[in-house]
Amino acid sequence: MDKKTLRKSFLKIRGQIPEEARHKKSRIIAEKLFNSEEYKNSGFVFAYSSYGSEAETGDIIKKAFSDGKRIALPVMLEEKGKMAFIEITAETELVKNKTGIYEPVYDEEKAVCPKKGDVVIVPGAAFTLKGERMGYGGGYYDRYLSRCEAFKIGICFKEQLAEELPQDCFDIKTDKIITD
Repeated sequence: MDKKTLRKSFLKIRGQIPEEARHKKSRIIAEKLFNSEEYKNSGFVFAYSSYGSEAETGDIIKKAFSDGKRIALPVMLEEKGKMAFIEITAETELVKNKTGIYEPVYDEEKAVCPKKGDVVIVPGAAFTLKGERMGYGGGYYDRYLSRCEAFKIGICFKEQLAEELPQDCFDIKTDKIITD
């Protein structure tokens, strides 16, 4: 099965998880993240604003703030396939981008790059327990993570796990997978 068809299949499966079950599963994922050594030892958490049927990140972001961590969220840049992370505060207003995802307004002065000791929470359509990831097809995270030294944690529901996924030379693995 080609990547496009496989991606569509995993997204359909994820989309069929009932909303209440998604909330419960997302809370389980968040608790596992909070209990991980990588999260506990990080000062900076690079998260994402969950969209649609993705594992929810709202509680992760709130707890990270209450734990005294710095938080950054991605912004899709006008240059195709590029993104930047912008540091936010609890008061930062998020706006919908052209794809409907909430993100901070791009401000070059607030742009930050993850470094060793930081944690990047990575979304995806599917993952393997070996850290292989299938994104959404735009290559944003693969391009960004290719130059990133931070610890990469993929979060997903168990329905998004695969034994193996087709991988290209530019696909970036995560260092850890957290699922419900």
